[in-house]
Amino acid sequence: MIRTFLRPALILGLSASSAFAASGYRDMKGVPLAWTPTSTLAESMGPLNLLPLASAKIWIQPFTDTRPEKALVGENQEKSVPLTITTKDDVAAFLGEHMIALYKEAGLPMAAKPDEATAILRVEVLRCKVTEKDTYKGELNLMVEVQVGGKPIWRGTVMGEATRWGRSYKLENYYEAISDSVMDAVGKSLKSQSFLDALAGKTAH
Repeated sequence: MIRTFLRPALILGLSASSAFAASGYRDMKGVPLAWTPTSTLAESMGPLNLLPLASAKIWIQPFTDTRPEKALVGENQEKSVPLTITTKDDVAAFLGEHMIALYKEAGLPMAAKPDEATAILRVEVLRCKVTEKDTYKGELNLMVEVQVGGKPIWRGTVMGEATRWGRSYKLENYYEAISDSVMDAVGKSLKSQSFLDALAGKTAH
């Protein structure tokens, strides 16, 4: 009975996989990550008032990744059998590198080393994935903590999203959706007054 029950499901799965294979589709395993945003930070968020941070020096610690599947960055759900996109790169390091570059581009005053910092950011990666169905939808979910004087004074979730149109199962579209979701997360954080206040050393009342 067990063999009779499993055989149709197995045949269906093989058929769906064969259909993808016949179309030239394969799971994209261990691909390198690439930074390919479709716009600039200035275009996506507009002017920003950073005068309250004039005396601040910010240090961002290396990101930590608490996702259960750290290599998984994308999934095509157009067929009954999903196809996955995984990377051999360090996702947390990739996100940290580009978010720090964007914060510098925005004009945040960055410390040269941790012991010079007036505020330290700790960032935990909760989600970083592009789901392809009708469109490419990028989702980035970060837990961000601001520490001043060794104590946390602000903690919140920063989310970034991006939706892209494109040909089916194209790696460049996954890259764009990831990059644009990072851009969106940075822009949203810089529009958060409570986040900027914390960077300036102000505690919430």
